[in-house]
Amino acid sequence: MKMKILQSKYAWLAGMLMLICMFFAGPQQVYAGSSTSVTATTYTELVNAISASPTYIYLSPADDFGWPDGDTTLELPKSTTEIYLMKDWTIPAGVTVNQNTPYLLYYDFNYPYTCHKITVRGTLVFSGEGDHYYTPTNGVSTGPWNITIASGGVCQVGEDTTLCLGNDTEGNSCVWSVESGGRLDVNGLMVFYNGASLQLASGAVVNTATNYTNKCIELDANSGIVSNGGIINGRVRTGEFKESAATEEVQMPYISGSGLTVDYLYTNSGDLLIKGSVTVQDIEPSAFGEKTLHICEGAEMTCMCSRVKGYVDIQNGGIMTISPVYYDINMDGKISGEGTLVINDWHRISEADRAKITCNVDDQGYHCPTDHYDCIWCLTAKDSGTDTSGSDGLTGSTGAADVTTPVSGDTITSSKASYTVLTVGSSGNTVQYTGTTGTAKTVKIPATVTVDGTTYKVVSVAANAFKGNKKITSVTIGSNVTTIGSKAFCKCTALKTVTLGKNVKTVGTAAFYGCTKLTKFTAGAALTTIKTKAFSGCKVLKTVTMTKSTKLKTIGASAFNGCKKLTTLTICSNKLTKKTVKSALKGSSVKTIKVPAKKVTAYKKYFAKSNSGKTVTVKKK
Repeated sequence: MKMKILQSKYAWLAGMLMLICMFFAGPQQVYAGSSTSVTATTYTELVNAISASPTYIYLSPADDFGWPDGDTTLELPKSTTEIYLMKDWTIPAGVTVNQNTPYLLYYDFNYPYTCHKITVRGTLVFSGEGDHYYTPTNGVSTGPWNITIASGGVCQVGEDTTLCLGNDTEGNSCVWSVESGGRLDVNGLMVFYNGASLQLASGAVVNTATNYTNKCIELDANSGIVSNGGIINGRVRTGEFKESAATEEVQMPYISGSGLTVDYLYTNSGDLLIKGSVTVQDIEPSAFGEKTLHICEGAEMTCMCSRVKGYVDIQNGGIMTISPVYYDINMDGKISGEGTLVINDWHRISEADRAKITCNVDDQGYHCPTDHYDCIWCLTAKDSGTDTSGSDGLTGSTGAADVTTPVSGDTITSSKASYTVLTVGSSGNTVQYTGTTGTAKTVKIPATVTVDGTTYKVVSVAANAFKGNKKITSVTIGSNVTTIGSKAFCKCTALKTVTLGKNVKTVGTAAFYGCTKLTKFTAGAALTTIKTKAFSGCKVLKTVTMTKSTKLKTIGASAFNGCKKLTTLTICSNKLTKKTVKSALKGSSVKTIKVPAKKVTAYKKYFAKSNSGKTVTVKKK
């Protein structure tokens, strides 16, 4: 009897301890399959899980996630269901994932809180109303810290959405990357803080609302943009910065890298460091006192606007160029420092506005011979990197503008085509072919191009380079080109033949989609990847020659969809796998595939009926 009394006496205490342990353990202790949590590894399982409305969904994408064929929209829950991403996840082309709630895509709670990446090849939409905080919470980080927007991919931030992104306390970095051909549309507010960064490759595009100062990209403490030639159509503003408790150093937001072009820079409630090369259309003033734009040593900023607003500090070794396009220069702020200021068209700045530029050389500081067109202002008498042989330590140029050496991200033009500069200098001069400037029917994309005395290797064809061109009939691609971008020749309805250079490795997504007169395609020895729908809709394509393509590893889904005349493929590579050719023949008319003798058995399995929906004969070539 005494034992029973003791058991009863302490039963309530044991129960309370169990509840407390469950509470503090968090969602990592809620097991898959319970009434409050579900594990999803495939598209079907995820859809079913969303329908069940559990408290938690553990998304652990299998390699074969099983996305539906064709355009698909996945609506993530608008309720308080939390989705924890347990593995890297790819959103493929043709798929739209609509995020409707802040309670989404937290990363896994298996200590040390591993951060997983989302690669967007289709569309990812953040459309929920209100703030979406993907930030550290009580020392535990939650959020899609690493998102890569690949070529052809789009990420959208809705106009009623605020997306806040920061590094965590576990050493995980928040990095959003936009690759060449990728696009980020910010219709709301996107905030990077606590060391987070936005990285833009050459050819990456960011669009923000241009008529609202609160619908843009905001850079807060120690966060910034790292660019290799990206474009921001819209506004970048600064938020608050703070002092580091450990170092007592001011941690300002920054822009680094090279070749960034941005419409508006707005020093909102904090200063901004320019550490690389930037071209800006307009500098807007601070709404909260004298916030300053600092151009650091070795950095260069070109301002295309006629009105210079706010405060600019050009540090020793930094360069600012003001090159107004239409109107006289209007100084609404102040420029000072110890660097170099270049003003193109001296005659378009008034005496009163010249006085707003602080120069340490002499009392006037703004003197420039009146018969000179351009003027170089030396904001310090020494270490400016500028010739100071004039009587007052200032010099102007002697008439015609000097030829400027292109930097990464610049557009250059030859007599036949336009190009985007990718690299210059010791790493080699390379460009991307972006389009023809003529009306020729036969196009040869060269191995090299020389512009203003500098020779560049042409290493890629840009996404959409010839899209919709109805005049070209044949294309030959030079020997230095390695990549053909997505939709590069999409719907070129007069194009009949294509010959790849020997070093082309990748044919991008829908690169030749809808080329309804294309009859012949010849690949070289370096070809490794034919992406999704590369030749879809090429209804008279009859010959695909890949006899030299022994390195081919991937043929994307529906690559030859609608190619009614293509009945035989010859494949010389032994590097294909079941995964890398999944659905490759879907929608095609291929009946026979000739392959290397030692791969006949394996390739029969890879190209079985499940691949295309019909029987295909695989035999020795």
